[in-house]
Amino acid sequence: MKIILPAIIFCVSVLTSVSAQTAMDFTATDCNSISHNLYTELDSGKVVVLSFVMPCGSCVNPTFTAYNISQSYATSHPGKVLFYVADDDAVTPCTNISNWTTNYIGPGITTFSTPDLDMLNYGQAGMPKILVIGGNNHLIYFNQNNAAAGNAIEIQAAIDLALSEIAGVKQTDIIINNLELFPNPVADKISLNYSSANTQEIAIQVISSLGIVVMEIKNIKSVTGRNLLDLSIVDLSPGLYFVRLVTSSGN
Repeated sequence: MKIILPAIIFCVSVLTSVSAQTAMDFTATDCNSISHNLYTELDSGKVVVLSFVMPCGSCVNPTFTAYNISQSYATSHPGKVLFYVADDDAVTPCTNISNWTTNYIGPGITTFSTPDLDMLNYGQAGMPKILVIGGNNHLIYFNQNNAAAGNAIEIQAAIDLALSEIAGVKQTDIIINNLELFPNPVADKISLNYSSANTQEIAIQVISSLGIVVMEIKNIKSVTGRNLLDLSIVDLSPGLYFVRLVTSSGN
């Protein structure tokens, strides 16, 4: 089965609306005096995993988890998943944050302590603050204040989505696009509006923020052109969910 993009993030809640946001660009020099431009790296097909730290003791486990997940793509996607650590207020000397990262997280990690990389461009503070950013659309797939080691599945799912979007941009055979989802927030029913390049059968998956498929509907007939589908979600608990469209046509 082939995943069709884009994926839409929605929130089943009467209080909150959540959507994928565009990341703020930055050009910043790391602690080894190497300049990095976020959009340039994303446009070259890379995913950036970024952890803002104080550094602090409570930052260690979540940042270590994000680092290990990033490293796990070294074989399947060599050079595609970059891992950065940045001082939250750009006041920790580079020597200190580099030593902290080496001692507690791992060797050879790109570190920053510069106001050119401003945590507040990505929302409120909360240590550690971990982000996953990727794709030619420069989207933030994961943005968590006070991140925890328990966010591992979420972080991995975010990296997978970003890498899939990068792969999708390179394909010439995408047959589902212009996916829209409404309303948001959701009460008991959500509507999906999308375009199909041909008549085909699809499946819809609803995935929790922990990366678990909590609902799947198969053998849905889609016609050429615009399609509108209503999905009952009365059995879902309030929270953050992803919607994914999947086809088995192989086209």
